[in-house]
Amino acid sequence: MINALVAVEDSRFWKHKGVDYIGIARALTQDIIHASLREGGSTITQQLAKVVFLSPEKTIKRKLMEVTLAFKIEKNLTKKEILELYLNKVYFGHGAYGIEMASRKYFGKSSKQLNLAEASLIAGLVKAPASYSPFNNLTKAKERQLTVLTRMEDEGYISKKEKENTYRQPLNLSSLKKSSEVNGYFTEYIRKYLEGKYGEDTVYRSGLKVYTTLNRGMQEAAVNAMQSGIREVDKRRGWRGPIEHRKDIDIDGELKSKELSTTVAVSPGDIYSGLVLRVNPKEALIKTRGVIGKLSLKDAQWASKVLDPQGTAKMIKALI
Repeated sequence: MINALVAVEDSRFWKHKGVDYIGIARALTQDIIHASLREGGSTITQQLAKVVFLSPEKTIKRKLMEVTLAFKIEKNLTKKEILELYLNKVYFGHGAYGIEMASRKYFGKSSKQLNLAEASLIAGLVKAPASYSPFNNLTKAKERQLTVLTRMEDEGYISKKEKENTYRQPLNLSSLKKSSEVNGYFTEYIRKYLEGKYGEDTVYRSGLKVYTTLNRGMQEAAVNAMQSGIREVDKRRGWRGPIEHRKDIDIDGELKSKELSTTVAVSPGDIYSGLVLRVNPKEALIKTRGVIGKLSLKDAQWASKVLDPQGTAKMIKALI
């Protein structure tokens, strides 16, 4: 995990003293070319400074503060301590802060049990968790995973054969519903409270045992009841139509996609966005999370009531 993160986020991490001047020069060049602050050029230490102390805004003032803090962090902490704090603080998407929570969220296991395929996918999330989430877009997640593995090969962490074998290795993703913490808002509140009261060093390093008033079973039942009720109301109102129409899809290519080797755990009640590939009078062929399945006519009857009939009624008629 550490090698994957360093390779893709900050290849000179073990050599610089908080700021990578080569990376900054490259980023500034790109900013000048595009006349905007597009490139970050931030080291892992700078990213840690931003996550812990600063706002995410892109301004020259904030960048200078980030650099100053990075020098101070490097002066007071070892490289391993910086990585430890970073991996405990960085956001990996879907409410997962820190590598341990991310590992359990995406693969249902401890970070100590991650293999190279899983670690490289998680490392790729740091840049843009929503865009590269395998729950949101498995194609982009796999593309980003390949980028991480390629960077690991370039930096000498793995061989070309290891990269190719790892990329082809199936990913056993957790069910998003099962891995999602139903008490997420509650635990996040507790986490911030503890940090404010005892300090981050105590919270993340002293092995605290925290006891709360939360009854997980009752909380899960309440959340499920609320979600079920909202979905039923939504269905009674009718179908809103497709999120968007895509004209740039190679349907035959999608059907032959190699992503189908990835195992995806799906639970009843899970909701995902899907790409409708083909429709006939009996069923629709839909791709979601890299898996292609069929939606039968009987399971889509509720959608015959269309809230916005303009442009969508024809699609419903084609299905029913």
